[in-house]
Amino acid sequence: MTGKCVLLAVDFAETSLHAIPVAKSLVHALGAELVVVHALAPEGARRSYLPGRSSAPPPQQAMHSEDEEALLTKIRDAHLSDLANVTLQLVSGEAAYQAIVDQAQRMRGDFIVLSALRESSGRRNRAISAG
Repeated sequence: MTGKCVLLAVDFAETSLHAIPVAKSLVHALGAELVVVHALAPEGARRSYLPGRSSAPPPQQAMHSEDEEALLTKIRDAHLSDLANVTLQLVSGEAAYQAIVDQAQRMRGDFIVLSALRESSGRRNRAISAG
């Protein structure tokens, strides 16, 4: 990969979509490629999104990679159609945060953009330098 790269981490929760404007701003400012990444959980594993936290989706909400790929495509089509260089990727690992950081390192990504929910004061967006 050449040039600048911004990774947008999504988990398909509504709050993760709040990071899209931040990612788009970085892409425009840097003339960067945007990679939208979602971390798959191993089959039947408890999912750890942040260090020290884990959750297991209810059985009726369990997804397969085809479902998640379709959701990534919907995000691209609905929110990112104005960008020329968008790549969609599924990554896997025991911990979502680690799979995303590992992917950023492999791709030599410049920023990771994600949205998190603060327990006390609502939504916050983050752009994290991957370098």
